[in-house]
Amino acid sequence: MAEKQILAIVTKNREKVGGTGPIFFADSDEELVHTATLLARVLAAAVHDLDNGSVVIVRH
Repeated sequence: MAEKQILAIVTKNREKVGGTGPIFFADSDEELVHTATLLARVLAAAVHDLDNGSVVIVRH
């Protein structure tokens, strides 16, 4: 089975995320969804909602 890989995080809350991976900040729910969707298309990945104002972009 292929290893899962977190490619990026998109969030509205700067205090809840950190690390060395790509992090994109959004000002609204609409911007968060739009940014996450575009990244998932470009990276051929899936979006997973963490239900806390953040989503992770994951390649399965």
